[in-house]
Amino acid sequence: MNLFKTLFLALAVSIFLVSCGNDYSTSPLTGKFNGTDWTIKSAKATTNPLDSNVYVIEFYNVVISEPCGVAEQASMISTTCPKQVGVHDFGMLKFRFAYFNTPNDALMANDGSVEILSIDVAKNEITGRMIAKYDDNNTVNGTFTAQICAENGLDNLMDQMENTLDTLKNTNDSIVSQ
Repeated sequence: MNLFKTLFLALAVSIFLVSCGNDYSTSPLTGKFNGTDWTIKSAKATTNPLDSNVYVIEFYNVVISEPCGVAEQASMISTTCPKQVGVHDFGMLKFRFAYFNTPNDALMANDGSVEILSIDVAKNEITGRMIAKYDDNNTVNGTFTAQICAENGLDNLMDQMENTLDTLKNTNDSIVSQ
């Protein structure tokens, strides 16, 4: 019986150590994309249109001129994760992956994880780290900070409309008082 308990304990410890094996780099997210060196230059996060409790995070190898804009000529890596701090493993059973997005394809990496370290709503930013591997030519590891963007730009549009209405009201009040 003692042998059985010892084997069971050894197996349990081995499984625990393997499941805790995320060896995140402390450098900015970097690696290979289609066999070419790739380093993060900007990132943004939006709410998943299919699930408001999930972020879609996009990582770019170029600086986006508008913090929540689109980088047309960039190699983009993307992932989804719950809107909560913690480690979120990739995998088929979890329906969570990292995608190496090419002009003609999206290579789906289910090896790795994304860890959200903080979500700062006041600063509109997420900090975290990620390991993702499709194959030896498509793999990244490191830290990131992503700008939290308004869903579909609607929040920014509403703010602009409110500012315009305030300006019109002030202009109207000024004309009426003359």
